[in-house]
Amino acid sequence: MELLKVDSLNEAIDKLYNEYKNDSGNIGIEEILVSNAFDRVLAQDVKALISVPEFDRSTVDGYAVIASDTGGACDSIPTFLKVVGESKMGEACDIEIKSGECVYVPTGSMLPKNSNACVMVEHTENITDDKIAVYEAVAVGKSVIHVGDDIKKGEIALAKGKRITAADMGYLSSISVNTIK
Repeated sequence: MELLKVDSLNEAIDKLYNEYKNDSGNIGIEEILVSNAFDRVLAQDVKALISVPEFDRSTVDGYAVIASDTGGACDSIPTFLKVVGESKMGEACDIEIKSGECVYVPTGSMLPKNSNACVMVEHTENITDDKIAVYEAVAVGKSVIHVGDDIKKGEIALAKGKRITAADMGYLSSISVNTIK
């Protein structure tokens, strides 16, 4: 009399394969809202619907500049720039700067057109209402996050087979994904 027979791992895999080999591959697949996805498993890769960030933005409170305008600036020999505006958080910045100009930018705000670096406010001094002294030379890209630095539109954000966590749900929402399979 045989009371118990335990399958090996390979036998169990073979049984599962044979059970579902004629299925179209959509075993239990459903499309659900991301808000209901906690602890569910992705049936397919999820691609970003937008780039994050969607615009070049500042990582510091300071001034958006053209990096070459700050060349040679230091504590004893500052560069002077004209302040031509301010970028506001949550608003598009339609200012276009020229050589010799800068725009005040709080952390996370959109950079004005033609700017390619940011100088921290700590490395500047207000001279007049519309002129600052810059005491630091910055390289192109300094204190800037570019479009798509976190993820580019169309890139795989989460791979098939991933069990969804609360953090994943937030991430998917941040890249404009509302439903998943």
